[in-house]
Amino acid sequence: MAPYWQTYDKTRKSSHGYPRFVTHIADSEVTRRHGEFVRWVKAMGGELRRTRLEIYDAEYRGLHATVDIPEGEDVVKIPLKNAIVMDLLAETELGRKIMEKGLLEPETRKFMYPIVYILEQRLDPHSHFKPYLNVLPVRASSHPAMFTEQQRVWLKGSTTLRTIPIC
Repeated sequence: MAPYWQTYDKTRKSSHGYPRFVTHIADSEVTRRHGEFVRWVKAMGGELRRTRLEIYDAEYRGLHATVDIPEGEDVVKIPLKNAIVMDLLAETELGRKIMEKGLLEPETRKFMYPIVYILEQRLDPHSHFKPYLNVLPVRASSHPAMFTEQQRVWLKGSTTLRTIPIC
């Protein structure tokens, strides 16, 4: 039996409780990277319960519930050591320089610090965050704010439709 991250059959239930991949593409490299990401999250103590990761193409994917989930129930838990937070920027040379010189306005720091950290980590082949960085989209068009009307259907039931301005 193929590992759960290589399962292509939508109707098959996972017997081991892991989220499984449902892919609509034949790109084995994309599938491998997503499998590596899920294993990394779980190895660090993260949880992805009652869900499956669906890969639409090389740039688009979504986490889908496999059962009805009661309001307020957690289905994804990401350990702090796997989260990219503002404080991480201070751990890098570039980050310290940006912070010391006050190069970013206070209102932009909340999202710019993690962006600068991600860009810097992408250059490090040994980064702890490599499994996460390897599944990030490379085109802005894959951000939900840039979705077409047809792509917004993928967000049905998600809070994203309420929280992200649509361009």
